[in-house]
Amino acid sequence: MRWARMLLLGNVGQQIDIEDVENDVERLRARIADQQSTDQNQNDALVTVRREITDLQLVVGELTRR
Repeated sequence: MRWARMLLLGNVGQQIDIEDVENDVERLRARIADQQSTDQNQNDALVTVRREITDLQLVVGELTRR
């Protein structure tokens, strides 16, 4: 379709194609940023869980030592 638009509309069609591509790229960037945010939130949650597990292991170790 893009080639037909360029053939029929010339430079205007080409500009429309460029805008379409720029919009596609911007949507992709937003999706990637959203995914990275989700990944970071999950990483933060994992760090918290690992700290809690370590704390619990220390408590259990102390309790079994006595």
